[in-house]
Amino acid sequence: MKRSERRRKFLIPSMLLGITAMVLTSGFVGLAAGTEAVQEPETVTEESTDVQTNTTATQSSESGAQSAATGTETTDSDADSDPDPAAIAEQGLILETGVASVIDVKVEVTHDTVDEIVRNMTSVSEEDEEEEEEVDFVMAKVENSVNVRSEPDADSECVGKLYQGCGGILTYRGDEWSRIKSGNLEGYVSNEYLCFDEDAIEYAKELGCNTAIVNTMTLRVRKEPSEDAQVAGLLEIGSEYPVVEELDGWVGIKYEKKECYVASQYVDVELIYEEGETMEEIKERERLASLAKAQLVTSYSSVKCTADEVELLACIIQCEAGNQGYEGRLAVGAVICNRVRSSKFPNNITDVVYSPGQFGPVSNGQLADRLAIGASSGCRQAAEDALNGATNVGDAKYFKRAGSKTGVVIGAHVFY
Repeated sequence: MKRSERRRKFLIPSMLLGITAMVLTSGFVGLAAGTEAVQEPETVTEESTDVQTNTTATQSSESGAQSAATGTETTDSDADSDPDPAAIAEQGLILETGVASVIDVKVEVTHDTVDEIVRNMTSVSEEDEEEEEEVDFVMAKVENSVNVRSEPDADSECVGKLYQGCGGILTYRGDEWSRIKSGNLEGYVSNEYLCFDEDAIEYAKELGCNTAIVNTMTLRVRKEPSEDAQVAGLLEIGSEYPVVEELDGWVGIKYEKKECYVASQYVDVELIYEEGETMEEIKERERLASLAKAQLVTSYSSVKCTADEVELLACIIQCEAGNQGYEGRLAVGAVICNRVRSSKFPNNITDVVYSPGQFGPVSNGQLADRLAIGASSGCRQAAEDALNGATNVGDAKYFKRAGSKTGVVIGAHVFY
């Protein structure tokens, strides 16, 4: 999986210009923004440390300059007293409206100067905002896969496939066909199977592609969106969690099968999507899969279940792999049965299938619709074989769309 379409970032140039304007107009030396940088008091970021260090260094320089001029030790009371202008001039320091700086010439600050700074700051902000609004993101809007063609014609050569959850960059948009680039795959896709720009971003979120990535060394995750809420655990820098919701100052994430919250400034929220496959990549994946299958075909202990659970397993198999052959269906059933056997998951079919956030057809209503209709005989056979211990994916407990993970690929899924 590749990272892209990072959400809007804090505009550093605007922040610096704002601080400059504040310093020039009020004579304030400290960085007021630095005092608000740590919403989580327990977490120390490199940015806040740098601000404190630089402020201390500035104070030390001023104190040292005064000490050198007077020839005595500088105390807190000395720092508050008026310095000797002649001594400061010898050190190249000029005091102007309460701001100390090492300069060679005196800069006169007028209302015109401040107005110019504000105009520049506003111009930079508007340019950055306009640049960020230019979105060339595209997502494949399909249940299974769509062919990517060499030319904008359904009869042209198929150069690869995009699967559900695959995204990429739009390089040309036509009335009926558009050219996209997704990983190593580049070609034309009918607009009927694509969504663009903001619609693509919203669709990616619906598929669960929105991800929070921790950007500080250690971050507390809380049970409620409040600094006073109970701490549920600690997150390491670089760790990734699905985003459930975004609030003012907080991001709701899935943490240990529950919704918890982290301070929004300590995570980067990104859309993490899968990439398409070229025909060469598909052939190589299938070749490697065929070599690995023989080592994975085995038999485990049977899983006890009720008649309703047999039907439930058959229906989730049909939702996930109903368009695939027997091996693809058995593989999905084997993953669910492997979870039942594992101490890390619930010990029955029902609880495994309905675990929050684990199977898309549960959350989008497809499973409920299928249960009302009933599973096909082919999917029911795969379910019964998996329950009796058959597996063609070893002890794999997860699967995703092919091309997104390293593992054993069967049909449109990779098992790991």
